[in-house]
Amino acid sequence: MFVSSAGFEIRSAVEHDVACLAELDARAFGSAGMGHYGETHARCWLEVNPEGLLIAARDGVDVACCYSQYVDFSPGDAARLTTDAEFTDSAFTRATHRPGGNSIHVVTVSSTAPGGRRALFEALRYQLIAQERAFLILFSRLAGLREYRHSCSAAASVGMERLARWYVAQCASRYGGGTVWPEVAREALPLPPPPAPDPVLNKYLRDRGAAVAAVMADWIEDPASCNCGALVVTPRAALLR
Repeated sequence: MFVSSAGFEIRSAVEHDVACLAELDARAFGSAGMGHYGETHARCWLEVNPEGLLIAARDGVDVACCYSQYVDFSPGDAARLTTDAEFTDSAFTRATHRPGGNSIHVVTVSSTAPGGRRALFEALRYQLIAQERAFLILFSRLAGLREYRHSCSAAASVGMERLARWYVAQCASRYGGGTVWPEVAREALPLPPPPAPDPVLNKYLRDRGAAVAAVMADWIEDPASCNCGALVVTPRAALLR
């Protein structure tokens, strides 16, 4: 068991946690209008990579969970990404998990309490260092993109991929926390800046060493993100400095 700096207890999930895992995911994502993973996925994760399935508890109550697969990743791979479904085998990971992979890929994280996500990522960073893997990677939602696009009439005329890249760069630079790799194509657009941090992306960018390595359109079915996503990468080397 791992105890986070905020006092959350992190443990590996087991078979009798399956219903709880499905409930946590539904509570975290159902209100966002997104699909969520049920017991079928949870049982598959226990079969494919049980050490990647973690639960966070506070005061004896389970409040968050995450699942990770191991993959081989290098910075050049960012330009060849297609869809979340292809990268994760539709989140089942049977065809995509590589036990000896050099990176931890967080397939999903669900939190129903403040601090739950951060506690899980603290455990994942510990795991990254202990296992001597090279990168911790995840694909962040851009949960404020649709709202920004609807609030700015000029944004509607900009292609979605261009707008998403610009939006990510603005959120990273104006609201702090993370950087954007030079490989991410960016351009100056004559648009007003987002009035607030992205509610999901900027949380991930506050984690130590995190940076945006790619921005993808048509990545995932997520209306609030206009189906876009950002690849957030934390190199192990950045955690050892």
